[in-house]
Amino acid sequence: MFLHSLRPKPQISSHPGCASPEPFTELCWLVRVSKKKQDHRLRLQDHRLRLQDHRLRLQDHRLRLQDHRLRLQDYRLRLQDHRLRLQDHRLRLQDHRLRLQDYRLRLQDYRLRLQDYRLRLQDHRLRLQDHRLRLQDYRLRLQDYRLRLQDYRLRLQDHRLRLQDYRLRLQDYRLRLQDHGSRGQTRGVPLNGNTDLSHCPHRPPQSPIFTQYGSLHHAGGKLPRPVLPRLPAIFCRLSFILLTTVSV
Repeated sequence: MFLHSLRPKPQISSHPGCASPEPFTELCWLVRVSKKKQDHRLRLQDHRLRLQDHRLRLQDHRLRLQDHRLRLQDYRLRLQDHRLRLQDHRLRLQDHRLRLQDYRLRLQDYRLRLQDYRLRLQDHRLRLQDHRLRLQDYRLRLQDYRLRLQDYRLRLQDHRLRLQDYRLRLQDYRLRLQDHGSRGQTRGVPLNGNTDLSHCPHRPPQSPIFTQYGSLHHAGGKLPRPVLPRLPAIFCRLSFILLTTVSV
């Protein structure tokens, strides 16, 4: 079919191989066909070469694509490894932060415990100081109590001495009064008379007891009122003083 299509129609040929414008010959046709075949073979060979080159390029492209895929896979693996390393780094950083936070909390707890220890020590010192002050106050109170007890003993001793002196003076006064009454009765001198007793050798001395209640010799020459009715009141006062001192 291809050769029949190349066959020319019966016309005047203008082929360069024909010298004269004669009808198309079989030789020219064969030369043309041979040239066409050769050209076709060359084209086919070129096409095959191009096809082979295309296949080689395609294979090279496939190889490059495969290499690219491998590189991409390697890149993904590297990226995944990098992400894992980054995640590990973040976990380590988080662990470091948690450790740092734990260290800060422990440091804060240590500071609070130290502050509590200092406060407890200060409270202990204040309690010790208060105990010492209370002990000092107790010693002062004990010393004051001893001084007051000593003063009470001295006052009691003084009261006893005064009471003993008062009893002795009272006994002496009674004896002198009894002796004076017996002398007056034997001589016939009334006690309520206006008689001067300055000549009496047994006149009692001017003691504080007698000066308090008056002398035996007044301006009128009469004896003073007896001291016996006032003795209960004096004893009551002395007993009240003693009871007050003992209670203190």
